[in-house]
Order: sequence, then C-alpha cells, then structure tokens
Amino acid sequence: MYDKRAKQDALDLWFSMPGEMSVDDFAAELGYPSGSTLRNWIKADPRHDPDKCQYRSKPVLPKLEAIRRVAEGATAAQAARETGLTPQQVRYSVGRYARGGTAALLPAPARKRRKGEAVDEGKTRRASRPARPMPCEQPPGLPEELPDDPAALKAIIADLELSNAALREVLAVLKAGAPALTNAEAAGCASRLEGAFGAAAACAALGLARSTYYYQLDALTSPSAPPDGTAGEVERAFRVDGNSSRGYRFVREVVSRRRGRPVSEKVVRRIMAEEGLRARAPRAARYSSYAGEEGRAAAPNLLLVDAGRDL
Repeated sequence: MYDKRAKQDALDLWFSMPGEMSVDDFAAELGYPSGSTLRNWIKADPRHDPDKCQYRSKPVLPKLEAIRRVAEGATAAQAARETGLTPQQVRYSVGRYARGGTAALLPAPARKRRKGEAVDEGKTRRASRPARPMPCEQPPGLPEELPDDPAALKAIIADLELSNAALREVLAVLKAGAPALTNAEAAGCASRLEGAFGAAAACAALGLARSTYYYQLDALTSPSAPPDGTAGEVERAFRVDGNSSRGYRFVREVVSRRRGRPVSEKVVRRIMAEEGLRARAPRAARYSSYAGEEGRAAAPNLLLVDAGRDL
C-alpha cells in the first residue's frame, strides 16, 4: 500500500522525536498510515527498543500542562478535555507529580519477557526469600549466671520448655519422611503448641508468621477438610432422619440445622459418595408383553358387551 520511501520517511521522523507524541497522534499529524500499521512498522524496525516506553506512555508535556491547569483551579475533567488526556490520567499525573516532581512522570523501563527469558516469578521470589529458621538450630542454653529473681527464672524455664516442645513437634513431622516443614505442617505444629504457650510464642519458635499461621489454620478447618464427626452426622441424617431414602440436599439441611451453621454441599456429597450412601429410588417396572400362564382364564374384555358381535 505504501512504498518503501514513504515508510522509511515516517520511521525516520518517528525515531527523531521520541516521546513527543503518541503513535496515534503522530499518524494523525502525518496523515498516513493508520495507528496499528505504524505500530507494526515501529516494532519491525531495528531501532525499536521495547524497554523504552515512549510508545506506550503519554508524553510528559501534556501531563505538565494538565497539572498546571489543575493548579490554577480547573477540574480534572476540564484539564483532560483541554490536553487530550483522560480524567484518570490527569488525577494520576497530579498525584505522581506531588510525590516525586517531574521525574515521577517519566515512564519506567518495560518489564516484558523476551523469548527464551521467561522466568517463573513465583519460584524466583520464593527462592530469594530467606529460609525460615528451624526451631532449636542451636540448643538452648542456660546463662552463665542464673538470676535470683524467681520471675526471671520462670521465664527462662518457659523458653526452654517451648523450645523442647517445638523441637518434638518438628521431629514428629520430619520422621514421617518430609525433608522440610511446609507452612501447613508448621501451622499444625503451632496449633498443637498454642494451648500451652500461646499463638505468638508458638509461631516465633517455629519461625512462622502469625498471618501465615492463621491462614493455614483457616485452610485446615475449612469445609474442604471437615472436622471429625462430620461423616457420622451425615450418616445419621441419611439413615435415621431420611430413612435412607432422602438425597444430599435433605442431609445437608439436617446437618446444618444441628450444627447451627451452614455445611458445604460439596462436603456432604463427598462423604456420601465415600460411605456409599445412596437413596433408594424405586423404579417403574419394565413393560412386558407376557400374557400369563396357559390354562388360566384371561381377563374379561369389557368392550365386548355382546360376545356374538365382532368388533
């Protein structure tokens, strides 16, 4: 559609004025080509650098003009109409300028993944975190001089008891074959220590954040992992209340009413499937053309009032 000379002239002009206007404004000012065609030309040009944001971000000059108009008393909508920006961009630019000045309005480098450089950000982020310290990496020791204050002695004894209890819980998990504690396993250990030492002390001894502990505790007690007794309640509701003839909706309603809180429908259906609790559903008998045994009188034909008349 466009000859090579026109294409080259448009690209040379574009790369000679980086960041001064957007692609669509440049195409409208130049008169050709369309915005999408110009973007394809720019991406195919060897001078194109994807780490530069002049192709994605609005120019700085309209932002500064919008900030000046807002400072003079104009609203964000009025400044947007006069500068070609959107009201959201005006408000965002005003906030950035208030925090960091003109430098904050400059576009940041692109963080696009190139071919062959795709990295699992989650794994990289987890690998960069410091490892959670295992409890009792250094055996707790007594101070060189024991204090005379009984309260201080009780505090030392409590720390030693907490360290020993945490070590026992961790060893019980590691003996099962796990190479390291997961967050769920550490939360389980902390929940068993919470009653004696408190949640804060148990999490500190296990190197577990309290927010992670409460998250894992909620996950362990969620409907996907029903507490002990749920299966028995479901079976009782099915066999006794439902007479082994009601479905999962009835069973869920009975169990929820007894517990005083809703029970997950998926939990009830899973338990019923695992326990083999299926409602008895009588089915209609299949049709059969069997006329009966020989020698027995057939049923009277009520349509034949007169046996001598042939219908």
